Amino acid sequence: MRFLPFTDLPEHVAAIATLAHWNDAGWGLGAIYEVIFDRSYYLLYHFVGSLLARLFGDAELGHRVLLTLVGLAYPYSMRFLLRTLGRDERLALLAGIPFWNRALSVGFLPYVSSVPALLAMFALHVRWLQRPTARRTWVLALGSVALFFLHLNAFLLFSLLVVTTTLWRPGTPLPETRTEWFARVRELPRRTLWFLPALGAAAFWTHRGSLARGSKSLDDPGEVAYLPGKLLPREFPIWAHDVWRTHVDEVTGVVFWVVILALALHRSERQRPLEWLRAWTPFLLVLFLFVALPFTVGAGGMLNVRLALFFGLFALLVIDVPAGWRGTVPLAIGMLTTLVVSGNAIYECRKAQAELGDFDRVLGAMEPGRKLLTLNARQSSPVAPFFPWIHAGAYYRARGGKVASVSFSELRHWPIRYRDGAGPPAKDIPFWEFAPCAFRNATDGEYYDYVLVRGPLDPFRDRPPGPMWKPTLQDPHFTLYTKVPGETYAPWTVPDGGPCESRRTLELTQGRARTTVP
Repeated sequence: MRFLPFTDLPEHVAAIATLAHWNDAGWGLGAIYEVIFDRSYYLLYHFVGSLLARLFGDAELGHRVLLTLVGLAYPYSMRFLLRTLGRDERLALLAGIPFWNRALSVGFLPYVSSVPALLAMFALHVRWLQRPTARRTWVLALGSVALFFLHLNAFLLFSLLVVTTTLWRPGTPLPETRTEWFARVRELPRRTLWFLPALGAAAFWTHRGSLARGSKSLDDPGEVAYLPGKLLPREFPIWAHDVWRTHVDEVTGVVFWVVILALALHRSERQRPLEWLRAWTPFLLVLFLFVALPFTVGAGGMLNVRLALFFGLFALLVIDVPAGWRGTVPLAIGMLTTLVVSGNAIYECRKAQAELGDFDRVLGAMEPGRKLLTLNARQSSPVAPFFPWIHAGAYYRARGGKVASVSFSELRHWPIRYRDGAGPPAKDIPFWEFAPCAFRNATDGEYYDYVLVRGPLDPFRDRPPGPMWKPTLQDPHFTLYTKVPGETYAPWTVPDGGPCESRRTLELTQGRARTTVP
């Protein structure tokens, strides 16, 4: 499958291609873009993707390899953590199920990739507490910085895990007296010195980056919004398991939790309250952030609900696998469920890709080094619930195009942004990829070389003022318009209302207004 139906994925592929070809003179990217090292925390995902793109000679293939490795890392990182905590490693067979979650569907790929990184770092930190070595200290220090530059959510959760795990110290006897507890608290700064580089990176980014006071973006980063608490229980199953419009994913999600419950009912030993609290601390920390974090901070959205996948992963840390059929049967059901989830995902991805038709032909109809605008008159999908192809035009940039708009390069927190004066005409509407009616030929048309329309919309039906265009490719899904060099449409006597308002309607409205003026 060349095109996966994950909303933001094409933008990540475009960013990877830009980094991979940054020094290629034929692409000429440096004149249009700048890499924001000090204001973005997505850079590591795109940097690793660019290395794979150079290795394979194709940004799309390199990214598919990267995403495959991320998916495989879920069970392997969970196995590492389970082994470190002395739990049954076979439970890692279930860790592939949470990979298929709503955050993946929306295309929050740096966040999705940060999850196995967090699990591995958590395990390494526990091992460091059990036996600190210089090598582990360096790996923890560098790994925590890398985790920050993967995603802020995972870094925040890891920060809380560092503090609580340092106090609890899994695998060691719990303190018996208040004096012993105070001793652990006093040791906390010394035992977390390795975390200072990551905290320094976070402080620098907070000062310089997307949360800096007075900054501006398509959406004011000072804007903070919380989801009503009564909606959070409803959001949990959606963000933990709902990827497709069909209901196989919801059913497998229920089976996943039934398996966990079946195993949890057969604990081999009773725990003291503090032992129970120590085991459940990771799960409770996720619950705390799920409730306490805002839903949006500026252009960054869905910040708390995307944590839902961690509930399933951390639930695996508190259950046992009993001997005999009581353990074997639930594990077998869980493994079968993992296969069903993966098989269903392949089926749904293929079905969703059919919505693009022969998209390779569409991309091949455009010359490299030009500027493309995509207008989405058709946005929803019968397969995926979250606009899977809204950024499909970004694949043009991954194949040699200079600009594919509407792009995340217009957002402040994106690692690759337009240079001042090199980007598209500014819009007052944030995320106007969802508002094709906002297109104005006189301003937008001057900047672009191609306009790609998905769905039943002809932006040049009434020959709006501005450059002239001609359709150069039409299929059941897309229409590609190419600018006619040196040709323009005649001016109108009324203001252009955009492609969703006809010229005749505007003229009639203006005529009525004139006749009613006393």
